[in-house]
Amino acid sequence: METLSVPAKQATPLMQQYLSVKERYPEEILFFRLGDFYEMFYEDAMRAAPLLEVALTQRQSVPMCGIPYHAMTTYISKLIKAGISVAIAEQLEDPKKTKGMVKRDVVRVVTPGTLVEDELLPSKANNFLVSIAVLPSLKGKPSKWALAAADVSTGKLWVGEVDNDPHWNELKSHLATLSPSEILFLGEAHSILGQLNTGRAVIRLEPLLPSSQRGQKVETLIDQVTGAIHRYLERDHADVVKSLGKPQALPMVSGNTLFLDETAVRHLELVQSADPGKAGPTLISVIDQCVTPLGSRLMRWWLLHPSRDLETVRSRHNQVEDVLENSVARSELRSTLQGVADIERISVRTQAGTVSPRDLEALRHSLGRLPKVREIISSNVSLGDLATEITVPEDLERVLHQQLSDTPPAKLIDGGVIREGVSGELDDLRALRRSGKKWIAEMEAAEREKTGIGSLKVGYNDVFGYYIEVSKTNISKVPLDWIRKQTLANGERYITPALKEQEEKILGAEERIRELEARLYAELIHQVAAFGPTLAKVASGVAHLDVISALAEVAGTQGYVRPQLVASDELSIQAGWHPVIAKQMGRDRFIPNDLDLKSNENRISIITGPNMAGKSTFLRQNALIVILAQMGSFVPAESATIGLVDKIFTRIGASDRLAQGQSTFMVEMQEVATLIQNCSQQSLLILDEVGRGTSTYDGVSIAWAVIEHLSKLGPRTLFATHYFELTQLEGRLPGVFNAHATAKEWTGSDGRKQVVFLYQILPGPADRSYGIHVAEMAGVPQVCIEKAREILRHLESGDHRLSLEKGSRAGTQQLELFADHPVLAELRSLQVETLTPLEALNHLARLKGAL
Repeated sequence: METLSVPAKQATPLMQQYLSVKERYPEEILFFRLGDFYEMFYEDAMRAAPLLEVALTQRQSVPMCGIPYHAMTTYISKLIKAGISVAIAEQLEDPKKTKGMVKRDVVRVVTPGTLVEDELLPSKANNFLVSIAVLPSLKGKPSKWALAAADVSTGKLWVGEVDNDPHWNELKSHLATLSPSEILFLGEAHSILGQLNTGRAVIRLEPLLPSSQRGQKVETLIDQVTGAIHRYLERDHADVVKSLGKPQALPMVSGNTLFLDETAVRHLELVQSADPGKAGPTLISVIDQCVTPLGSRLMRWWLLHPSRDLETVRSRHNQVEDVLENSVARSELRSTLQGVADIERISVRTQAGTVSPRDLEALRHSLGRLPKVREIISSNVSLGDLATEITVPEDLERVLHQQLSDTPPAKLIDGGVIREGVSGELDDLRALRRSGKKWIAEMEAAEREKTGIGSLKVGYNDVFGYYIEVSKTNISKVPLDWIRKQTLANGERYITPALKEQEEKILGAEERIRELEARLYAELIHQVAAFGPTLAKVASGVAHLDVISALAEVAGTQGYVRPQLVASDELSIQAGWHPVIAKQMGRDRFIPNDLDLKSNENRISIITGPNMAGKSTFLRQNALIVILAQMGSFVPAESATIGLVDKIFTRIGASDRLAQGQSTFMVEMQEVATLIQNCSQQSLLILDEVGRGTSTYDGVSIAWAVIEHLSKLGPRTLFATHYFELTQLEGRLPGVFNAHATAKEWTGSDGRKQVVFLYQILPGPADRSYGIHVAEMAGVPQVCIEKAREILRHLESGDHRLSLEKGSRAGTQQLELFADHPVLAELRSLQVETLTPLEALNHLARLKGAL
């Protein structure tokens, strides 16, 4: 876009002020406050107008557009969704008390990773600002990185460091689970940007502080990324930095959680559809029955970071079981929690000084519901710690009840926030305002009677203050001592000395009320903010209890059972089902299946069978059952015994990264490489159609080699394939066994073979794939289907030489689908019956050398 600007010395004083502010915020859209509007000029106006869907105008050749100040949040939301940050420049002085131009400056910069307003945030997910610093691999040494992730809307801060991640796989996985809105790349970290999937995050390149500015202490990578978060917030977002709590260790870095790489998160559709352009059903959409936003955020966190600590998981299962067993108490608990607002984010806004009166009312109402919650769970042993966490300080409740009015307005400027009786001065001023307005009403009635003008009215506006309005037909009745103030099309407006005197009293009282109420409200916010750590603890307890009650609700309504978590490598599931698909199609229509992987046998299941017969569903459902179990949920099965899994890796479906020069097959092989290089005996691997992206012989060879290698490593593996050659590995490799998806075939009344898929996974190999039947179902022309069946019959009989259709270019010439090796051609031409033994040996030696 062409830059439109003017030298400051040629601009008006107002535009000089604008340009001086804009110079400090070149990348952001500057909202410049002018009266009741935020105005945008020059390039900002040209960028923003189409996004905000407002008119782009010009004044003195300067492009401009504007929005009402009271609708600011709505318009900021549109820009944030477009990845654009906003700098808000407010009037720092009261225009009524200022001679000359009002001072203006930026009071806040709103960026995608620093949002605190509910209207701008996803209520059921965290909103992360992430900083990354890396040490690239040198001379074969593994790569090292550090990451800090802050959700300023909740005050959470996580940090972690990894020094053995040569292909950045762990870093990619953290970004996949965090899904940040904004990323700060420190120093040379941006050099790996092309290797990372950063989603829709806004990318910023930040410098590392020179060592002279870091003090005497040598900063670690963690110090740098944590410091970068604080510096970034302090620079342009000082109102939210104070809300950040102490750093916690990133779960996957600490090793306390089940590791899910970015591929597994995507393939298993845990929180979003595998197709980013679609909003299909996901696991979180099925199990998130939480009734509070903070509960939904915690459930999402548990789902993406399932625990590997046996005691933690069993404790959650105990809690779910206790809530599940008492349906009446569960219903009452969920009903009570449903009225609890987002305590966590309200507390943060209180500490940042941006909390609204309605926020405080929601907080007061929520705290009032918590004693009932404690009463409901008080007799439950497993929930005792939560009852302690959600204890509300009496001082906080007293402050909110004593100082906040019963029905506070949405904004402080609307007045009526502070309760009567808090301040004698405020009460007197309000009484003065009421008496003044009563005087105005009485004056209006008195003047109507005195003048005989029935339509006379006393009104008010910001320009002229109070006035008496008379229609033109009644002007002759106006007393001589009235002073004409304004002429209208249909009448005149007047003032009187008495009206002017009363106006000064009323307006003086209202101005003083606004000032005094603002000060008292600031004091109230300060008092509530002091309870920040306590409110954080209360919010944590409420969120945990909401998740537990939601998981109990899911278990009760969808028939989930408690899994048995053990320290062995066993994975035994009886009559398990896919939680998402079964919810969509109906539990009674879904065919359940068993899985039995033992510690020393049956480690790798090679699953063959028809397309569309349920192999992929079977693979995914077992991975989802493990994830649900280790996050603390009951599972969709009749029973399940699960040895703790440390990592889940998947290789499912076809995708490419053409922008990075990676074909579908390259992506497939990278996923295979990742899981082989990073799995352990405690891992669960889900592989579907390995090797299908290349030639048959290549594909079979790769798949065979992968299975053989995995049999040595020992992870629990589900390996779906159409390569029937792989079924030979049962009995040859330790732990490898066959299973198949079943189908039933018969001949219909029209003579054609019909196939029905039974969606059952049974022991043993399949005998065929029914791919041609699937092609027919998909609508491939019948002529192609018949030809495919003919070719298949020849191939299955061992004949690789097929005739072309009549009328084709080669007529009835034989077409070889598979080219012979030259050695085979020479062998066919030998007249072995005429060869002497010596000649035969010489031929054999030469042919051997040609292979």
